[in-house]
Amino acid sequence: MNSGVIDIEWWRLAAAYLFIVILVGIVKWRRINREKEIVIATFRMSIQLVLVGFILEYVFNGFGTEVSFLKSSDLDGR
Repeated sequence: MNSGVIDIEWWRLAAAYLFIVILVGIVKWRRINREKEIVIATFRMSIQLVLVGFILEYVFNGFGTEVSFLKSSDLDGR
């Protein structure tokens, strides 16, 4: 099991947000008037994903040995 952090390159992150930009373009083209809601939802999603990532990193790596049930070596019986 790899316990390292997965680094996402900037170009991959930009590619993911490219779909949001395409969506906003389609919404403007169809004159749906929901651009503000899409931008706010995208910002909120990004903040939530970063915060959940920090929380999970803390839960699985920050507690230390007192939370041994989270370690895979305990499941193997070693």
